[in-house]
Amino acid sequence: LQIRGLSFAIDKTSNAGAIELAVTGTATPGDLVWGGDGTGNAWNVNTTANWAGGQKFFQYDDVVFNDSGNNGANITITGEITPGSVTIDGTKSYTFSGTGSLVGSAPLIKNSTGDLTILTNNKFGSVAINAGKVIVGNGGAAGSIGELGNLNLPLDSTLEFNTSSSFAFGRSVATGDAGTLIKKGTGTMTVTTAATLLPTNITIDGGSMVVQGGGFNGDRMVGIGQITVNTGGT
Repeated sequence: LQIRGLSFAIDKTSNAGAIELAVTGTATPGDLVWGGDGTGNAWNVNTTANWAGGQKFFQYDDVVFNDSGNNGANITITGEITPGSVTIDGTKSYTFSGTGSLVGSAPLIKNSTGDLTILTNNKFGSVAINAGKVIVGNGGAAGSIGELGNLNLPLDSTLEFNTSSSFAFGRSVATGDAGTLIKKGTGTMTVTTAATLLPTNITIDGGSMVVQGGGFNGDRMVGIGQITVNTGGT
């Protein structure tokens, strides 16, 4: 474990026949703003100082990506990263890629007008797309934001899935949200009964969308919107 302000050590002596983990210090998660080097743009734990002010990331730090950061290369995630929160501000577009993943229950908050493309398999808590577009996948198998949690998708915001993998969607959209959910890629998207409410507008460009629990009746979809199924989608 590498958490800002805490030290960990193996204690084999305090209790006979037991191995204990000794924790000292006070957890003090940081508030980090992405800087980046423009080449590797690595996001890892306590290794690369790619954050503003020469900072390194520690688990549970809150992070912000905005117009001051370098987006000339993908943000390359290595290992399991557990942020406190992830916020995207400004106008720049960012892409998360790499062999690692964002885990835990951190909220993803997107306020930027630029695109956020996610090519790693992650688990976020709540997701708020307050502006612009979040694109999950680029047609391949990788890309996820986690199955469960609340989803804010107001007017003029978009959540797009574009993967060849099949996946479950159990997020509930905030009442009255009039954004758009787009399904691309060849995989099947199964809307589970946990998704008590869907956005006003749904477009299926590829693959299939399967709705569990009797379809769109019972207020699964509210407002004056539309479902569009284009060639290649079912």
